[in-house]
Amino acid sequence: MRSIYVPALLTGIENPIKQIIKHPETNKFGYYKGVHDPSWFTDRAIFTHPHILVSHYYSGKIPDYRKVLGIQDDIQLWADSGGYSALTQNAKIDPVKVLKWQEKNSNIAFSLDLPPAESTGVTRCSPGKVVYLNKDKFEKHAEISRENNINFEGYATGAKPASNTLLQAMCTMFLYSKGVRERIHLLGVSGITVIPVLVWMSQYIDKISFDSTSYGYGSRTRAYVYPDRIRYYTHFGRKYATKKKQMEKIYCNCPICIDFDDPSYFIESDITWPGMLLSLHNLWAVKQYVEELDRTLNEEKDKEKFRKLVIQHTGRAADNAFHAINFVEDVIKYGYDKAYDVYFMHHDLNNKKFKSRSLLNV
Repeated sequence: MRSIYVPALLTGIENPIKQIIKHPETNKFGYYKGVHDPSWFTDRAIFTHPHILVSHYYSGKIPDYRKVLGIQDDIQLWADSGGYSALTQNAKIDPVKVLKWQEKNSNIAFSLDLPPAESTGVTRCSPGKVVYLNKDKFEKHAEISRENNINFEGYATGAKPASNTLLQAMCTMFLYSKGVRERIHLLGVSGITVIPVLVWMSQYIDKISFDSTSYGYGSRTRAYVYPDRIRYYTHFGRKYATKKKQMEKIYCNCPICIDFDDPSYFIESDITWPGMLLSLHNLWAVKQYVEELDRTLNEEKDKEKFRKLVIQHTGRAADNAFHAINFVEDVIKYGYDKAYDVYFMHHDLNNKKFKSRSLLNV
């Protein structure tokens, strides 16, 4: 795999997992009582995925995080320093303590001691207004982060809106144009139309990675994505129930759904475990989507199959993915500056509008 999907842990499941590990006899995880927990990284997981991301801002209160959460040795823990969370919560953090926690618990660490922004009007209920710094202050904050760290082995971007395919391609290919050809991470980016662009760039950038908590809508809203066309989803449960007729049978054969023919368990129950199962199903679906795209492109070298997979999963939105892929190819052929001038002359990052160009010719 040249592209890496990193699910960010939903902090709400830390306590259930800790309780199950400490007192396995209390495990009430739905139909899996006494056997599994709602994770993908412990020895009780229904299935495993080799990556997990947590934020020190939320998880740093647990000193021995890997041990307490039961994270297996072969699972890579990615630890975010939590700089932006601290910014929007008006919290003070000690960069040295953060780094020591990351060194103890993580395999890969992100360090952003002072974000390139300031926040005003922060309250308990509001992150306030975030104002990005001018160039001089940006450099000052960056220098402080550099002083607190050893040499960096990679770079990360976090441009918003995260769903804008061309914006994500622009940030990544800018780093490529500066000679960065491996270990680029995109924070909070895993939209179904952005993923094909990231996988495409993995032909030129080794170990391109990205994370998000979007799979967690299973817990939040009882959302269930269709694994063969993940642009479609339905909502189980009462609060967010899809208005049209509910699914009468589940046909997915993932490690979660294989035990459920009847979706009534997800629809009727008021307890939290069904939502966690749906989140795991959604995570599995995204994991399969990324791996299939990566395998098709980087192992089978079948660009026509790749194009069909993108259309199958994203529908009409595939045009946005192909447009960004065209930008990537033009950066490779003509250089970053020339490609930028052509594409961004007609592109509105806020409204996601662009002047149509010929789609990817594969």
